[in-house]
Amino acid sequence: MRLVLLFILLHVVTSLHCIDKKISDMDLHVCDVPYKSKDVYFHDFTGENHVKLKQGKIYRNHGEFVALYKEKLYVSTKKYELQDWVRLKSEV
Repeated sequence: MRLVLLFILLHVVTSLHCIDKKISDMDLHVCDVPYKSKDVYFHDFTGENHVKLKQGKIYRNHGEFVALYKEKLYVSTKKYELQDWVRLKSEV
């Protein structure tokens, strides 16, 4: 029973609706984050991530910059440098 509840909880937490978009010459998954969600699981080019969302934060995983949260979650599909993320942050 606990396993079923855990599966349901993880499914609810991970249910992000994402679309593929090209913004600032960056290939991204742009995800709507459910209202009041603070913990989010997502997949990027480095693997799986679990983060606590903070407005305007650029996230790293395995030493690589992988996502930005600013109203929506912008997740990279390939490697980008910090300056690319800073430019994206100012444009969205």
